[in-house]
Formats: sequence, C-alpha cells, structure tokens
Amino acid sequence: IPAVINFITNFFSRSNGNGQNNPGAFAIIIVFLLAVLSFLATVGLYRAALKRTQGITPSFDMLMSGENLVPYILTTIVMALAIAAGLLAFCVGAIIVAVLLIFAPWHSLDTGARVGEAFSKSFQQVKDNLGGVILLILVTLAGAVVSLCTCGLGTFVVTPVLALMTAHVYRQVNGEAVAPA
Repeated sequence: IPAVINFITNFFSRSNGNGQNNPGAFAIIIVFLLAVLSFLATVGLYRAALKRTQGITPSFDMLMSGENLVPYILTTIVMALAIAAGLLAFCVGAIIVAVLLIFAPWHSLDTGARVGEAFSKSFQQVKDNLGGVILLILVTLAGAVVSLCTCGLGTFVVTPVLALMTAHVYRQVNGEAVAPA
C-alpha cells in the first residue's frame, strides 16, 4: 500500500494534470495529502511487521491504527533533526546518528517509548550488536538499489521484506522471542 501511494504521489508531483512539468496548486495539495497518507501507511506496515514477529497475523486495521502513533512521530521528527544536525559534520555525523538511532522509531511504535528512552535503547542495542546492525543496513541499501534498478517496481517486494527483516532484528536485539513464520 505505501508503494502504491508513492507511485500516485510521484505522478502528481511531476505534472499538473495537463502534461506540463510544473505542478499546480491542486497537485501540491494532493502530493502533501498523499505524503501524509504514505507516512501513515508505512507506520502501519511497520506495526504489522512488529505484530507478525509476535505471531499475530497482520490485518488491514493495523495500517490505520493510532497505537503509539504520537511517540513514533515525535521520535521520528527528533531523529530527523538529529540527522540534519549531523550533516553539519560533513555527513559523517549524520551517518553515525542514523546508525545509532536505527531502532528508536521502532521502540516508540512498539512500546510507546518517549524520545529520550527510545534513543538510549537504540544506542545501547546498536553498540551491543554493531555487526548485525551494519549487515541490516547493507541489506537495506541493497534493497534500495534493487528498487532503483527496477524503476521503483521492486519497491512492492523490497519494502515489506525489509520491514519484516528490520522488525525481526529489532526483536532479536531486544532479546525477545520471534514467532516462527
């Protein structure tokens, strides 16, 4: 669902409906609304992946559930600001911050952890499991390359697989049992 929304968003962001390359005001509003919808659908995908690792069968009601949404949004915003601040350190700071905080949004979504708690848990888990986290990041980058090489069509497969894989690694670094497939 997030991939479909992103394809529609891409269409509206490239033209104004008349075949012209500059989007009009209507297209800008549609793109904004679709971006919000895409964000919420992506959160739902992550929530479904987390539930699947607990043995709960994913359902469409997980896509629009408000469970732990506010802590997730706040953590994501603060994380984005921290990564942006890291860009001031010649991009190296941004990469370090992004790696150290990779699980912070997952903590907020899963447990409702506040920003500081989610950051500290993520930092500790990455520090304790750096090799596995680097492998996760490399596989994620490979998935991004597959999506790019297939003009975005690979996103339909790559996004859910990466969400499940990240949820699985998240459960493992938390020391939690992962339900069998």
